[in-house]
Amino acid sequence: MVPEGWVHTSLGDLLEFKNGYNTEKANYGGGVPFINVSEVLKHESLTADLIPGSVKLNEAAAKAYRVNRGDILFNRTSETTDEVGFTSVYLDKEPVIFGGFVIRGRPRNGSLFPEFARYAMRQPQVRSEIIRRSQGAVRSNVGQGELSKVAITLPPLPEQRKIADILSTWDAAIEKTETLLATARTQKRALMQSLLTGRRRFPEFEDQPWKEVRLGELLTSMDAGCSVNSSDRGAAEEECGVLKTSCVSGGIFEWRNNKAVLEAAEVQRLKEPVLAGTVIMSRMNTSALVGANGYVSRDYPNLFLPDRLWALKSDPSLVLPRWLGHILSSRPVRYRLSSLATGTSGSMKNITKDDVRSLPVLLPSLDEQAAIDAALHSWDLEADKLLSLTVQMRSEKKALMQQLLTGKRRVAV
Repeated sequence: MVPEGWVHTSLGDLLEFKNGYNTEKANYGGGVPFINVSEVLKHESLTADLIPGSVKLNEAAAKAYRVNRGDILFNRTSETTDEVGFTSVYLDKEPVIFGGFVIRGRPRNGSLFPEFARYAMRQPQVRSEIIRRSQGAVRSNVGQGELSKVAITLPPLPEQRKIADILSTWDAAIEKTETLLATARTQKRALMQSLLTGRRRFPEFEDQPWKEVRLGELLTSMDAGCSVNSSDRGAAEEECGVLKTSCVSGGIFEWRNNKAVLEAAEVQRLKEPVLAGTVIMSRMNTSALVGANGYVSRDYPNLFLPDRLWALKSDPSLVLPRWLGHILSSRPVRYRLSSLATGTSGSMKNITKDDVRSLPVLLPSLDEQAAIDAALHSWDLEADKLLSLTVQMRSEKKALMQQLLTGKRRVAV
């Protein structure tokens, strides 16, 4: 059903397509800003300041491959089907050009409002049709011909403008909340750096020296999960899930980063549940992220560890579990963990249990650990509140987009 006043059309009727510019490697760096696939994937809309690359080219090529305000860029190839044909709308007047792995869609007749296009081109109905029309066994590709056939339903321009205004207001609110979240995490890291190194002490503990111990002296167990077949989507509340390696980063455990385990035989193989009071650590990752960890504050009975993650359990007579999470995510310890990682692959490194257990750490008394933890945990609570608000706002915006972009909910213009 096409909402009253809307039109059902195709991208080929709306846009004139052109493949991007290719040149020799020596010409990259310096010259005109150059939109590549990575920028299209990262941003719903682009301005010149978001484009880090540049290329030297002659005047004729610069004119032929220029990107104008309102042009829509599509990435035409990807290693994963889900990312092929992603779009970004150029919303600047500065001269830029686009690369060979990008397709430019230039509006033909002024029937597409640029700020509206940034949302319309990423709505599920359009994305699913682009993915369906992509091809390739190893890499997914989509060409001009297939993009031309993709269907889209559009409201009249005044309604497009109103929808874009509503959704951009949501984006601004989400961005503000994310900025507050980033600030809270930065302030916590600064406080960690002073408290966990002993540079800043609480007055009541200044006469109590810290002792150096090996991390293994504080641990009672250090166990990994197992590799199982899982779905690409996250686990529903009643389903079992296995954590992704990305569930820990920057000292934060994000339980939502999991994959559903749907086969009964695979569920039976799951062996390391996610329990309160443990610190989850990545034993295999990139050199920058290997050893990344996060403290688990409550039980997650239906979530389990994969083989790439360890659950570190500690001796409560020696160390507070949450304090251990703080120290393991501190900059000095993270640096040591990364430096200990080995592996022949440049993109994937490993650390061993022995390396982790042999790490030297400075240990204050339990009372001082509690005081340090209380100071840092207050920032954790603030960050958790802001993170939950961000997730809720994104979910509400997504639901609103689905209604506005399909005409199920109309706006007055």
